[in-house]
Amino acid sequence: RQMCIRDSNPSVNIEQLLEEYEVKKKVEKSIKALEGQIEDASKMVLSDDLKCMKRVLRRLGFISKDEIVQLKGKVACEISASDEIIVTEIMFAGILNEMEPNEIAALLSVLVYDERTSSEASKLIVIKNERINKYLQKVIDIGKKIVKVYQESKINIDEQEYLDNIKPTLVEVTYAWCNGSRFQDICKMTECYEGTIIRVFRSCLLYTSDAADDLLCVDLGGRRIIKKK
Repeated sequence: RQMCIRDSNPSVNIEQLLEEYEVKKKVEKSIKALEGQIEDASKMVLSDDLKCMKRVLRRLGFISKDEIVQLKGKVACEISASDEIIVTEIMFAGILNEMEPNEIAALLSVLVYDERTSSEASKLIVIKNERINKYLQKVIDIGKKIVKVYQESKINIDEQEYLDNIKPTLVEVTYAWCNGSRFQDICKMTECYEGTIIRVFRSCLLYTSDAADDLLCVDLGGRRIIKKK
């Protein structure tokens, strides 16, 4: 091989190439060693996070002390459109049992709307419906309880950042749509794009339906919650 190199390019310094090749091999070996250390460290972090998350699920009743999935956990597994923990807590708190379907859809819109919204902007949104406003406050209280459990379980989480995910931007819009308002009219009630509005409506329908097939839903307190397919 060296003869071929000399023949093709006499000016090539074979010794220098070999030295550079040895350096390359050492660097590659160091990279592999570092990657192994990173992987081991990641496993340790994931292991710690998993232990903390299991603690959260036990305290909230999603799993038992023996890590057996409870009813709450089974319901949470069927939720995909939003934060499954807070949605499950809302359902088991019995809040939805007190509400009409149009109110439920409007309330759940605060969890499925995920456009960027500052906490200051959310505070400026006025919800005219007093009943929905009351239930929204209950959802916020549940969110605070969940944050407290996270923090007690040694998971680093900022309360305000978590609560900022509860966004009332489309509550009035969703309520108007459920009450039969025309789509072109409700689009004038918000600055959100039409596609965003439709996506939020569809996500709300994944949760609530009085006409859901019994084989595709979970019955909780008289309300049927559609399972994801």
